[in-house]
Amino acid sequence: MRKKPARPAQRVGVGALLAAGLSFAAEAGGSEAWFSWSVPAELQNDWNYRSDSPDNRLNDLYLTIEPEATLRLPSVPGLSIFAHGVYEPMRGPAPGRSRAFKDHGLFLEDMYVRYETGPVAFRAGKMNPGFGIAWDRAPGIYGDEFAGDYELTERIALSA
Repeated sequence: MRKKPARPAQRVGVGALLAAGLSFAAEAGGSEAWFSWSVPAELQNDWNYRSDSPDNRLNDLYLTIEPEATLRLPSVPGLSIFAHGVYEPMRGPAPGRSRAFKDHGLFLEDMYVRYETGPVAFRAGKMNPGFGIAWDRAPGIYGDEFAGDYELTERIALSA
């Protein structure tokens, strides 16, 4: 009988910590927070238990974690640096093979500098430019799949 390898305690501990959705803000002199961060997390399970094709019968259990942080510089009012990462599966499961917490990776989706003065704000860096809303508002379970074709993500841009 073959013994299964033990799951590293570190992976379980980090997953439990991040899944709690921690948030923190350090106050600077009682004014606006100079550093803030959050770690929203989702535990997802895609289970296809019935299909005519055996390759489609599988269970995929995974985490989606999206840490983000904002750093404001008290010496330069209106200037901030923002970063947003995504930790999720990098590829789909093999046909007919169930998996749990495998093939995850972290990538940086947004990272930009922002300067705000009065009613105008400028951003420069890697960002998701605001263009359209249909992928958030389309009806039905697959509405976002059709509209997502024109969603702009992870672009190097300058905006005002």
